[in-house]
Amino acid sequence: MPAFVFAGFPRTGSQFIQKCFQLHPEIDYTAKPRFFNDDESYSRGTGYYRSLFSHCSGDKLIGEGDEHYLSKEARFADPMAIAERIHSVLPHATIIICIRNQVDFLLSGFRYWKRSGISASFFSFMQGWPDEGIAFAEIAHFHPYLARYISLFGRKRVKVVFHEDLADGDQGFLEDLFSSL
Repeated sequence: MPAFVFAGFPRTGSQFIQKCFQLHPEIDYTAKPRFFNDDESYSRGTGYYRSLFSHCSGDKLIGEGDEHYLSKEARFADPMAIAERIHSVLPHATIIICIRNQVDFLLSGFRYWKRSGISASFFSFMQGWPDEGIAFAEIAHFHPYLARYISLFGRKRVKVVFHEDLADGDQGFLEDLFSSL
């Protein structure tokens, strides 16, 4: 079973961080297993979850994650419920969460939607997309999500990293990240 879970927000460098976990020689990392955030998969139980890691080697640290664990998209379970689900299955796991300056986070999300061909105003973007159930302005308030994970796992088991350190090319970013595992 995983010893750590990456629960980064979308648009915070989460795909890069997950790729670093996948490439690390001492980590067996499964990206986007779609268990905790998918009601149907979650209803299959912990035996099913355990089977998702049957390919993992016993001599490597096992981890998993999904930037959608902290997403408000309608197709996924509520992020607060996801935190509780993770805790119920992996109560001793280390949780890694990547956050970003909220203004940059919102601008990045807006630009992403524009590149995807969606034409809308920034105001419409902030209010959210009814068909997707995404409320970007709400997601940008990181504190409630961080507080929930800290209340469940304790401060020592929740590692918060910053997109700005990653984007600045801070050499210590990955060293600090890996040393926390």
